[in-house]
Amino acid sequence: MSLFTIVALAGAAEPTHAPIQAALDEGRIDAGEALWLGYLAHFEPSTLDEDWRSDQLPWHCATEFVATLKADFELLTAEQQEHVSATLEPFKQRFDDPLPIQHAAPPPSGSDTCWGQYADNRILGDHFSVEWDEGRITEQQAANFLEYLEHGWDVEVDDLGWNAPAGSDDYLIMAYVNQGGAGAYTTVSRCGGDEIPYIVAGNGSFSSGNWWQDMAVHEFKHAVQFSYGWATEFWWWEASATYIQEYVNPENNWWSSYISGYTQNPQIALNAYSQSDYDVFYHMYGMAIWAFYLDEHVGGHELVQATWDYADDQGGLYSVGMDETLEALGHDFREVFAGFLANNTVMDFEDQRYFGSVAQQATHKSLPVQGSSTSKTEPEALGANYIQFKVKDVDPEKPDLLVAFEGDEGGDWLVQLVGVVDSELVTAVEIPLEVPEGARENGQLRLEGYGAYDEVWLVVAPLDGNSGGYAYAIEDRAAEVAASDEDDEGTGLAGCGCSASPAPGAAWLGLFGLLAVRRRKA
Repeated sequence: MSLFTIVALAGAAEPTHAPIQAALDEGRIDAGEALWLGYLAHFEPSTLDEDWRSDQLPWHCATEFVATLKADFELLTAEQQEHVSATLEPFKQRFDDPLPIQHAAPPPSGSDTCWGQYADNRILGDHFSVEWDEGRITEQQAANFLEYLEHGWDVEVDDLGWNAPAGSDDYLIMAYVNQGGAGAYTTVSRCGGDEIPYIVAGNGSFSSGNWWQDMAVHEFKHAVQFSYGWATEFWWWEASATYIQEYVNPENNWWSSYISGYTQNPQIALNAYSQSDYDVFYHMYGMAIWAFYLDEHVGGHELVQATWDYADDQGGLYSVGMDETLEALGHDFREVFAGFLANNTVMDFEDQRYFGSVAQQATHKSLPVQGSSTSKTEPEALGANYIQFKVKDVDPEKPDLLVAFEGDEGGDWLVQLVGVVDSELVTAVEIPLEVPEGARENGQLRLEGYGAYDEVWLVVAPLDGNSGGYAYAIEDRAAEVAASDEDDEGTGLAGCGCSASPAPGAAWLGLFGLLAVRRRKA
């Protein structure tokens, strides 16, 4: 059976998985024990000892874990296997068994799910069969779930033109409600010659509030995504499924709580994914912010959808990156990524109030200043650091800001100065860098009349390779008497351009030797 699992869970304070991974890495537990603890962390967190628990976020997601659990099922004891199967498998079989087909042949087209009815009760809609065993949810809750699944179909397929899920021309999509916490997963199994998706939701999803409405939309999006093949990088499955919630249920805004996965850790790579690293795990969902940026600032919803169309033609398994995709669709990835990073200094989105402020690597309020990357937040390739400057007392004799940067070789650094006025982005200019023989990648830029901005940001992002680290230095300078013909003027406020010409006192860059030493000791 081909299997891929998507999960979006919410509930009480949930565990980070980092302690489990650390214990496994240190040899304090074996792989079977780690797998069992991972199961408990995802599906029965209240049973975990305090050593494995955390209250960092009020929701969690199992994502790839179900696929991992199936693949490594034999590592569990017989008792643990029985427990997991009884809890997670809606068809009452061993959890790692292929989905059983109840009929010698699938039922007639259009009359049922491809597997017939498995639960005690069900309600049928135009495209879905919501099924549940006695006592798990009420008939009204089932009807509500069905309503929002059908609503997801209406918006995503009928209005926006996304592909219908595989097999849905002939069969209803099963949405089974089991006994469990607040959450759901979507997976596929072969039936009638197709890999047909089905949804499994925990009955805790319907206990309070309206979170389940967005859960239904999110899970249906995964059912749709399967129809585009397997080539899209995994993080984009979750990011774009989170983003689509705004289109289907714009009144809810549950997606906004996921954005913190990005804003709290912008140093994590845009395309990172993990099931064991807590921060990377939530970052995948937070990257819905990338979908919002593509939509609102680059190419509309059509571009987001086109990324899936492109991957559908490529084949492979999670192998098609965003850089390749955008370039193939006629966009300069570096330019788009630079705009995305600059935009996030002010969160210039239509629903701006729902996007939290991006975490700052440092905030400086006086000059001169110097700083460097730290081991904890050093940006990964396609990650970024945001460094903010709020200098209120500008020396009228030194109205310009001189910024110098030096980064380890091999990072292909993208370094920008961003000027902001009244929470609006006014200036964004890239610092030109070079790599002299035997030296690290470096460059400098003069920002003229920096006092005209409410704040200035230095945004640092490696685009490639193992970035290593970087250092920067900023000081105020007297205005240039005249700009040479070679000056590269940046756009900005009147009288506040950006000059990339070498400034007097270039030996000032020598301070980077001290910075590099300090950084290595950090």
